[in-house]
Amino acid sequence: MSRIKFNVLRDTREQKNFWIFANYDVVENVIDQKLDTGDYTIEGMENNLCIERKHSINELAKNIIEDRFERELERMSKFYYSYLILEFGLDDVYNYPNVDCVPYRVRKKVKLRGPFIFKKLAEMSVKYRVSIIPCGHPKYAEEMVVSLMKRIYEAEY
Repeated sequence: MSRIKFNVLRDTREQKNFWIFANYDVVENVIDQKLDTGDYTIEGMENNLCIERKHSINELAKNIIEDRFERELERMSKFYYSYLILEFGLDDVYNYPNVDCVPYRVRKKVKLRGPFIFKKLAEMSVKYRVSIIPCGHPKYAEEMVVSLMKRIYEAEY
């Protein structure tokens, strides 16, 4: 059996705390390229695989009420494989804004609450057929994505 190796495409707009995929023997190269939808894919699978990354619960909370994010999910629904990867856990979602990354002094001013975000994620998952995977930590999220990519690559090639 030949060794699996593929190139990861990373959207050029992915600039903060992005995944570098170092030390994964299945990843040949990481190529920065403008992607119309999502943040990551495999070269040659740009029309079949879409991975959207959310670095923090604050980023998700901001995006979840934006029409732009809804349009992104609509585009993602056209992909055979589409994932929303959360670098944080469901406890951060459900307890928002009472989480470490939201300063205590501003928590009462935040109108958005965790149960609402939780409900919106469930609705979006069903409506747009996007798999949402909360990983609990950026390192685990990157490892999950490599594992998903490897299995998808094996299934398709």
